[in-house]
Amino acid sequence: MPEQIHSLEARISATCAIGTAQNTDAPDVYRRLVTVSFVLNFIIYCHSLTLLPFLVHFTFFDAEINMKAQAFLCVAFFLVHFISAEEKIKNAHETMTDHIMNDITTHKVMVYSKTFCPYSKKLKKILSNYNIEDLKIVELDEQNDMTDMQDFLKTMSGRTTVPQLFINGRFIGGHDETRAIEDRGELRPLLEKANALSDRNEF
Repeated sequence: MPEQIHSLEARISATCAIGTAQNTDAPDVYRRLVTVSFVLNFIIYCHSLTLLPFLVHFTFFDAEINMKAQAFLCVAFFLVHFISAEEKIKNAHETMTDHIMNDITTHKVMVYSKTFCPYSKKLKKILSNYNIEDLKIVELDEQNDMTDMQDFLKTMSGRTTVPQLFINGRFIGGHDETRAIEDRGELRPLLEKANALSDRNEF
């Protein structure tokens, strides 16, 4: 890695010298644009660990084109990369939210939990007393986008804490609410109304 950095620094110095020598009569504003775009491309390199921005930038420096063209091409490259990255993040977020919505609306019983949460364990214990034929449990602490998922769940339930129980697409509550419903004898009717119970005898 140190050798790569040293080589990169040498290349930067060489290309900057070439750019300066070939464009001594260029307006300062374009020189500044090239410098700024170079810094931006360096940020891209550090973030994505790709040499493509530098290869493109060095091509602009080495090519016998004027400083104005270099400036606009380099800035354009950065903008395209930035917009592309933003679009990928947006698409990933939309995919995550669509997946949650699909789980809640298509599964008769949906639980968002965490493996280490004692209240999640208690809620799952309550549900285990029933033969639920369509139960899906998502352990949020095992998901790469846990924080984003919890933020979106807040729009559905009004909370980010777990557990969260949904029956037939409707938010029921966490452990305390579910425990209270069970104690009042109302949980079974909710599950039956959602056609979530199998025909097997329950013990």
